[in-house]
Amino acid sequence: MSVREFIVSLLPHILGLVALVMTGYILPALKNWLTERGKTTKLANVALRVEHLAEACVAHLNAGLKAQFELAAADGRITKEEAEVLKADGLRLLKEFLGQQGLTSVAGVLGIGAGLVDTYLSGMIEKSVEKANVAATVKPTMSQVPL
Repeated sequence: MSVREFIVSLLPHILGLVALVMTGYILPALKNWLTERGKTTKLANVALRVEHLAEACVAHLNAGLKAQFELAAADGRITKEEAEVLKADGLRLLKEFLGQQGLTSVAGVLGIGAGLVDTYLSGMIEKSVEKANVAATVKPTMSQVPL
């Protein structure tokens, strides 16, 4: 038997060993990577949906409760109690927009309980209020005005 024939006879065994290594190490690693990527994508989608709905809630409350805002700020500032009432209205509206399925999805993707979902949603409302306040104070420059 020549060296070449010997190497050719070992080739199926070498390929079998390579396949075993791939099956044992590479494929589980690939599966884990794809699973984590799927979780990240789902988290990003849920977060984007919640952020969009929080902005819609803030815009809705801003338009629908403008008189209430103006009345609350008549003395130049909104009290803590008035702010809590407005925030509670925003949270209630956001939860209505999400529905039970959306709330369950948020809790599942974030891996948190119902109490922390309210905290998360309140934070998203606060973020949207800040974003709306910044947008209201920014004035377009000449280069931003369409001609």
